[in-house]
Amino acid sequence: MKERRELLKEIRLSKQDKDKLSQLLAEARDLAFFDLVYFIQGLIEKINGNYELANGFFKKSLENNLEDIDMLLDITESLISIGRYEESVTILLKCIELDKEKKNAYLYKFKIGYAYSQLKKYEEATIFFAKSIEDNPNYFPSYYQICISSIALKKIEICNNYLKIASKTFIGDDKVRQGLASLYNMSGKFYYDKKEFELAIKQLDDAISLDKNPAYYTNKGLCFSKFSQYDKAFNEYNSALSLDPKHGFAFYDRALAYKDLNKSLEAAENLADAIKINKRFFDSALRDGFMSFLNSPKCNNADEFLSFLLSKKS
Repeated sequence: MKERRELLKEIRLSKQDKDKLSQLLAEARDLAFFDLVYFIQGLIEKINGNYELANGFFKKSLENNLEDIDMLLDITESLISIGRYEESVTILLKCIELDKEKKNAYLYKFKIGYAYSQLKKYEEATIFFAKSIEDNPNYFPSYYQICISSIALKKIEICNNYLKIASKTFIGDDKVRQGLASLYNMSGKFYYDKKEFELAIKQLDDAISLDKNPAYYTNKGLCFSKFSQYDKAFNEYNSALSLDPKHGFAFYDRALAYKDLNKSLEAAENLADAIKINKRFFDSALRDGFMSFLNSPKCNNADEFLSFLLSKKS
C-alpha cells in the first residue's frame, strides 16, 4: 500500500499534469487520504481555470490537515498563484509555527513579505523581508523585494542600504548582477522623479557597471538633458543604440534633446526612427508637442505623422 508521503511526492511532481492528477485522485480516495483528495481536486480545478472552486477545495483540504508543513506550502503556492494572498499569509504563519528547527523560516517569511507586497501593504512586506534576511543573509530574492517595497514607500535610504549589502554579498552570478542593476535603475528613477539628477546619475552608473542595458544608458541620457548637458546626453543615447539599434526610447529621447536645441531636422529624423520601431511613440510625440514644433499638419495616426516626418528629409 502506498504511503501518504509517497503519494504527496507524486502529486507535487504532477501539478500541471491533469491526467496524472486524476489517477492520483482515485488512489487518494481508495486510501482515504481525504486532505489529499481535496488538495488534488483543487489542483485540477486550478488547471481548468476555475480558481474560486480551486480555492474552495484547498480550504477543505486544510480543514482535514493543518499539520503537514510540505502540503501547507504547496497549498500556499497555489493560493498565491490565484491571488489569495491574505489566506496564504495565515497558512505561512502556521508553517513558521510548525517549523520547530527553523530551517526554512527565512523562506516562509519571504513568502509572507511577497504576499503583503502584492496586497500593497509595503510596511508589513518590508518587515518580513528584513526578517527573512536576518534568518538567511544569503537569499538574494529577499534583498530584491525589500528594495522594491522600500521604493514603493518612498524610503529610498532603506533600499540603498540593502543594495550596498547585496552588492558586497552577491558577486559572480549574472542573474543576480542583472537583478542588482535593475534595483539601481529603480533607485535612479526615484531620484529622477524627485529632480535629484546627480544622485540619479550615480545610481545609473552603478546599474551600468553591473549590466550594460541600453535602457540604463537612455535613462542616464535623460538626466544629462535635464542639466542641458546635451553632448553627454547624446553619448549615452549613442551607447544605448550601439547595444540595441532598435531601442526606440533612445531615438525618442534623442529627438527630445534635439527639440530642446531647436534642431527640427534632427528631431524629425530621430522621431521617425522611434515611430518606425513602435507606433506608440506617436502618442508620446503628441503629448510632448512635436507637431507644433515641427509645424506638422494635423495627423490622425502614426502612419500619417511618419509620412510627414519622412518628407522632412527630402
